[in-house]
Amino acid sequence: MKVKRNREEAESDPPPWRVVRLAARDRETRKKQGGTMKSKQKKVLCEKLEIIKDGCKGTAKGLFFTKYNIQDYNHYRMQGDSRKFEAGTMDRAVSISTVSAYDTLQKALDHTGKIKVERGDLGENILIDGPPATATTVGSKDASGLFVGAKIRVGSALLEVTEANNPCYRFNTQSWAPHAKEIWGNSAPDGNCAKWFKSPQCPLNHQVNPGVRGWLARVVEEGETRTGDQAQLVLGEEEEVEQTEEVVPDAARPFKKQKVKK
Repeated sequence: MKVKRNREEAESDPPPWRVVRLAARDRETRKKQGGTMKSKQKKVLCEKLEIIKDGCKGTAKGLFFTKYNIQDYNHYRMQGDSRKFEAGTMDRAVSISTVSAYDTLQKALDHTGKIKVERGDLGENILIDGPPATATTVGSKDASGLFVGAKIRVGSALLEVTEANNPCYRFNTQSWAPHAKEIWGNSAPDGNCAKWFKSPQCPLNHQVNPGVRGWLARVVEEGETRTGDQAQLVLGEEEEVEQTEEVVPDAARPFKKQKVKK
């Protein structure tokens, strides 16, 4: 199905979103924190990110008003996966999460706030306030959020969403993981409660709720962003989007399985 957006529809786009948190973590720091098996997802808070084709370079505050640079390390982008993608892919250069995703997970875990999901726990480079937690219908007038193929201007950089991020076993290192296991462990695949994040009832399941775990994106135009910068979908005067009948599952698939024409 093809959907066209005219100038009038483009002018009714939602107001800009805001960048509320930036983060990066180098390989050495990741190793010190436990490496592939035991390190948590949270990266080091940064005041600025330089966004380049193969990832991010962060600027963080040090002691006594000093600053230092961080070359972000993405294990699965660098090492690859023999079953899914080749090493060195630039389609996973930047990770994005939304404030609404954190709110969704927090509410599902504990609406009283006694169990606290902290910003950064999802391991994103860029946290944005504004978009809804889950993927919106591709090409519709209601596409006020993110979806595979969406282009988003963040600061001076332009990103293109390539896939919904997939939760992994390292979520078991989170302080709130035991509570999550109690809630969703029994409905996990094969009865393996350690895979509670794959339960169809868990908001982090990227096939049921694409976007809550976050998004991966490639860099179309290099640039930089700071906390407080605007972030907004880039939509032209007229846009054609080809989509299949199964919109939501497609929103979670790698970009190569969905065609977007401009």
